[in-house]
Amino acid sequence: MFKLGLGYVCDYNYDIKQDDILKLETKTSEEQQMVLSAVEAFREEGRAEGLQEVRQEFAAYLLQKGMGPEEIVEVTKLSREQVESLQQKINSTS
Repeated sequence: MFKLGLGYVCDYNYDIKQDDILKLETKTSEEQQMVLSAVEAFREEGRAEGLQEVRQEFAAYLLQKGMGPEEIVEVTKLSREQVESLQQKINSTS
């Protein structure tokens, strides 16, 4: 499990090398669990950021297609302020 979790980090080009994994394998299970917890936290943070980015792109698309801000807030779960900010960006580039 530990090696698999660290392999995930290496596969995504974080600054951890295979040699670093070998060094970490000699750590206690408690230390290994701390590393895995950090890896999972980074992974979850990346997912949340990606989801937010997709929501904003979708909201911008819906605004360009003429959907109203209130409907977009309901559909995307973005805040009213976020949708209005996107609308201003779209208006300034048009």
